Amino acid sequence: MRGTVRRRIIISIVVIVFFACIVLMYYNILYARTRDSVSANSRVNALDLGNQLDRRMSSSNDVLELTAVSINKMRQSGYNNDQILLFITQLTDVVQSSLIPDMSGIYGYIGGEYLDGSGWDPGPDYDAVSRPWYIDAHANPGKNVLIEPYYDLFSHQTIVTVCKLLDDGESVVCLDVALNRIQSITEEHVKRGRSITEFILDKSGTVVTSSDPQFIGTV
Repeated sequence: MRGTVRRRIIISIVVIVFFACIVLMYYNILYARTRDSVSANSRVNALDLGNQLDRRMSSSNDVLELTAVSINKMRQSGYNNDQILLFITQLTDVVQSSLIPDMSGIYGYIGGEYLDGSGWDPGPDYDAVSRPWYIDAHANPGKNVLIEPYYDLFSHQTIVTVCKLLDDGESVVCLDVALNRIQSITEEHVKRGRSITEFILDKSGTVVTSSDPQFIGTV
């Protein structure tokens, strides 16, 4: 009698262990497939974001190059700052309406004066030559310079600036682009279940875009 009970207990233990092994094996297979799927989606999402950002910055660099060449020629031909301001104002309108809707404007320090194609007046205390775009452009003559993205607390947008030193070795022209579309993409990926969370960091580790907007601007 006792032997029968013992055998039944042993058989029950063996059955339980067998099914536990089956469950564990299934879990490991499911986990591996899920991990691979998440990893694959993450790579696809990263490529998508990278391509979107590359296209946006490529367009911005093209506009900056066109603006720099045009202003250089205008200054060589004797155009004054009022005429140059009219040009960058009109060009800002054209670019915003047809090429880069998220561009906030073309501006710069030209001929000893701050000019802004969007009509923004920074006030008499604004010191253009102390701004990062002016300093970095002077540190990289002949190049289109990308300024580290920053989060604008007033507009609640992440802004990236590209700038270039002009031929006179003093004047600098710039344009700002808001990363609204890139931010929207990170949020859409998570909403569609393509990833759990997504974000882009700048060189200092600050979050410049995030699927959870409350983290933008944090380190």
